[in-house]
Amino acid sequence: MRHITVACLDMAGTTVADDGTVLEAFAAAVASLPEAAFDQAMADVRASMGQSKIEVFRRILGDEAAARKANEAFEDHYAAAVRAGNVSPLPGAEETFAALRQAGVRVCLATGFSPATRDAIIGKLGWGATWLCPPPMRVAAGRGPTCR
Repeated sequence: MRHITVACLDMAGTTVADDGTVLEAFAAAVASLPEAAFDQAMADVRASMGQSKIEVFRRILGDEAAARKANEAFEDHYAAAVRAGNVSPLPGAEETFAALRQAGVRVCLATGFSPATRDAIIGKLGWGATWLCPPPMRVAAGRGPTCR
């Protein structure tokens, strides 16, 4: 019988409550689009939750420079929300982390957030090494799970 060694959990909406901040940050980042393009972009965003934010902007905007600018606006908006305390653990998240760690299971947070945004959330919530295992090498290349 195999023993589970790692549990991979999503951040926004699964372990972290952010009261719609992801959608607000996307809306702020693409606010300059014409109305029809904005509406389509937001529909695309809703359909792509959990994916790399820069990849979503690349797909929506079709231009690398525009995608990077929008991603920076997203990051700035979300970081301000984190600093303002607009993120919190969802009910049961911390208890789940503790139970998994006590059972010898590492907790991996999978996310489409950049490492900077991910780490800001983890720091704000105090979710350091107590519950999360060290990040894998893949994170150094960009988005993806952080196994902390």
